[in-house]
Amino acid sequence: MRRTGGWRRSLAVAAAAAAGVAGAALPARAAPPSPPSPQAALQAAARGTWHSRFGTLQFHRDGTARFSIRECGYLPVVPGYVHVLTDCAADTATGRVVAVPTGYQLTEPDGHVASLTGYVDPSGSLHVGYAPVGQLTPTRTGTIDYAPGIQLVVSPTGCEYDVQGSPPVAIPCSFTRVGSRTILEFPVPDAAVPGGTMVTGLVFFARSRLLVGPELADQAYTR
Repeated sequence: MRRTGGWRRSLAVAAAAAAGVAGAALPARAAPPSPPSPQAALQAAARGTWHSRFGTLQFHRDGTARFSIRECGYLPVVPGYVHVLTDCAADTATGRVVAVPTGYQLTEPDGHVASLTGYVDPSGSLHVGYAPVGQLTPTRTGTIDYAPGIQLVVSPTGCEYDVQGSPPVAIPCSFTRVGSRTILEFPVPDAAVPGGTMVTGLVFFARSRLLVGPELADQAYTR
């Protein structure tokens, strides 16, 4: 009987403890950290030397840099994918470097400002070149500088292809999955066919909300 009573008292204590645990508020889960802004990520990457088959990027402690980049063009494959060429000599620029939201500005000794696009990908690789880069809003809308004098406006109902000096042209566009990439597909004028169009695409990174040209997505530099 004593053993039975002790067993019952132990059960009661355990039940009360369980009730207390069940009634206690669980600690709130910490929200995942927000990714750094594209400009902050580029600023953090502006140190040391980065290498790839496309060239070498050297950032110096005095705020200057030396960029030696092969920009040889590319061959389209499918929307969002290209074959980037490297069969040309590298172009080299040296000067004071500043990170901007869409890349770097390099002011050379003669005052010429070289504007290069760029971003840091989720793996930490640095991408630098001349392809378009732009950040969309959380609703996947916004305006991207697609090419000199050309903007691409992305809205929930479609896109606009806006050439400076001409009325904006409404065009269809959509996000789709192609291979391992999320692509914003849309038609652009086909220089080889007067009056014709061809479907192209920009690569979309959901976490940073960046839209980038596929050639730039391939131009990755590592330390």
